[in-house]
Amino acid sequence: MNIKDKLLICDFDGVLIDSELIGCQIWSEMLGAVGAPVSVESMLNDYTGKSGPQICAQIEKDYGYTLPSGFLDTVNERVETLFETQLRAMPGAAETLKSLEMSRCIASGSRPKRLFQCLRVTGLDSLFKESEVFSSHWVKRGKPAPDIFLYAAEKMGFPPDRCIVLEDSVAGVCAGLSAGMTVLGFVGGSHCTPFRVQSLKEAGANLLFDKFSDLPEILNRLPDATESRSSAKQR
Repeated sequence: MNIKDKLLICDFDGVLIDSELIGCQIWSEMLGAVGAPVSVESMLNDYTGKSGPQICAQIEKDYGYTLPSGFLDTVNERVETLFETQLRAMPGAAETLKSLEMSRCIASGSRPKRLFQCLRVTGLDSLFKESEVFSSHWVKRGKPAPDIFLYAAEKMGFPPDRCIVLEDSVAGVCAGLSAGMTVLGFVGGSHCTPFRVQSLKEAGANLLFDKFSDLPEILNRLPDATESRSSAKQR
């Protein structure tokens, strides 16, 4: 594959930064404190990849519970405080992105404020201009709808069929595929379990990888891999 004319669209939490486990631990702790016990495992399996408002709405629907006013703001404050000292970039992410001769951007369900905080804390802000960072808070629908990926591609000047998405959640994989893009599932974060790996496969990710150092080779052989997958589906 000639990657120079392609756009790499990176999800942020759980892909470029190892944040999902930290965030889900806070969510679980604070939900339990207000009488809505949701385990860390359930948070990881059922709610990652979505925006804060989406998570709150889904939890209220799933558990029949009305969360108190200001709950999400309190969660965000706790998470952002913890990120200042505990957040790390995903191993190998910065080095690999620097080595790839292709356009790149971020498309995340996180709020803009938290996106730029995490970029600063992890040092990844040197790899992305502000104009290359996109939040689903700027579009009508969050993942699994394709809106954020289509928005990012349009702003970056690429058609969907020239975009490659890196995602770690089922919602994100579904969003990328719905946008008509190639989707690579990343399963190298501290939050990844065999359940998540299987879930990303079942969601239709074109390929899975667990080390950023493998990404350049994967991109180079991607057409063969996707063609083989398409052929297999037709059998």
